Amino acid sequence: MDKNDEEKPKDSMNDQEMPRSEDWKARVARRADPAEWPTESLFQKGEQVWIASPGSRGVRGPFKIVGVLGNEQYRVRDERLGTEEQVPGANMKRRP
Repeated sequence: MDKNDEEKPKDSMNDQEMPRSEDWKARVARRADPAEWPTESLFQKGEQVWIASPGSRGVRGPFKIVGVLGNEQYRVRDERLGTEEQVPGANMKRRP
């Protein structure tokens, strides 16, 4: 299989394709409790963020970054649903 032919993850909400992993700007894992394994992974490209649960083949998003709340806390909006949530940007691991 050619690298360009690899299957891209689909958005479980609206079946949009995510950017390829090499295009992601950052990745962060959110934990419900610091003692637990990560419960969600967040992938960012520009002002867009996708959210994936562990073991899931799909992702939610894209969400748009609509604000920085200080200490690298981002507020993101799902334009389709009109809902907002916080993203703990301080935990982001920048890609080299």
